Amino acid sequence: MHAREALFIPSPAVFLYLAARMNEERTVQAYHVPWYRWLLWPLAVLYGLGVWLRNRLYDMGLLSAVQFDVPVIAVGNLAMGGTGKTPHVDWLVEMLKVHYEPVILSRGYGRKSKGYVLAQPHTTVDDIGDEPMLLYLHHREVPLAVAEQRVLAIPQLLMDAAEQKAFSDHRFVVVLDDAFQHRSLKPGISILLTTCNQLYVDDRLFPVGYLRDWKTSARRADIVIVTKCPDDLTPAQAQHIRQRIHLLPHQQIFFTGLQYAHPYDFFTGQPVELDKDTEILLIAGIARPEALLQALSKQFTRIHPLFFRDHHVYRENDIRRIDAAFQQLTGARKAIITTEKDAVKLWKFQDDIQQRRWQLLVQPVKIYFLFDQQQACMQYIGQYLSHASAGFFD
Repeated sequence: MHAREALFIPSPAVFLYLAARMNEERTVQAYHVPWYRWLLWPLAVLYGLGVWLRNRLYDMGLLSAVQFDVPVIAVGNLAMGGTGKTPHVDWLVEMLKVHYEPVILSRGYGRKSKGYVLAQPHTTVDDIGDEPMLLYLHHREVPLAVAEQRVLAIPQLLMDAAEQKAFSDHRFVVVLDDAFQHRSLKPGISILLTTCNQLYVDDRLFPVGYLRDWKTSARRADIVIVTKCPDDLTPAQAQHIRQRIHLLPHQQIFFTGLQYAHPYDFFTGQPVELDKDTEILLIAGIARPEALLQALSKQFTRIHPLFFRDHHVYRENDIRRIDAAFQQLTGARKAIITTEKDAVKLWKFQDDIQQRRWQLLVQPVKIYFLFDQQQACMQYIGQYLSHASAGFFD
């Protein structure tokens, strides 16, 4: 072989480099809408026109937005669910409790009540909805309310919070859950969530895609959080995502992943250790449950998913269906695992579940920041709170 020809033989280092590059591209590759959904494009055009007109009226000032003196932080997304919004609100409230007194206001999607409802010890999931109920159970000391008209609800919530916390210094911060499209209210900080494997820049308007607002609306965000990132996301991959999102100069971007702790018993709340050979029936009524299924697949060898639509309201026939699927499991050890969001809706069937002798476990989930970004994110929010609260808390 000639020396010149030998130059074309790739070295092991070249193969490693190419493999790394392929892994990067696989992690951050663009999401593509399935071809059959493009058949719905006429409906997407009509929907998009309506959303565009509404945004235009607000942008031109023909529809006005209310801005409060109290600090307000809105958390939301452009997609129709599945971005991990509730765990991020949960984290934000936990962080705010260190120096402030957060109050939570949500629309209460899926609830059976109407109007303004303040969470109380006797409140049920039917009163406020599954996600607010979960947040209330995690933060019972934090005033939480649901309302369709959040501009009118904030003053009422602040009065209720002042009554509940009569001996506090009332350093209230309003956390708006799922309010990115609520244009009638202007928050101090808007946090936009988008998933790593389905960035909003690659999605399309509903019903072709899952966007409920135009991509250009992302310019209203102060913070963009890329959620559900893989544990091994590299700085180079993160930079690739930054470039595709095209951040504006004032916007900050952070990356988070999901952390699944040990499941706990549905009735006692005690953590439970399961053998990897335990046969699992996974019950989930959440948007895009693939991340949960993938995480549990690393822990258990046999998993049988039984998925319901997001915000599914469980009924007696669902309990019978779950029981039939559970009885079909043939493993010597078997258990049912569900999400915390589903558990709050299954609680009304607690007596029936006890009689059926299920080993029903609840899988908690928390977020964590990649690249040690949590402190930087809180510093950014803290700077806003320091400026917004100057004089207000005096």
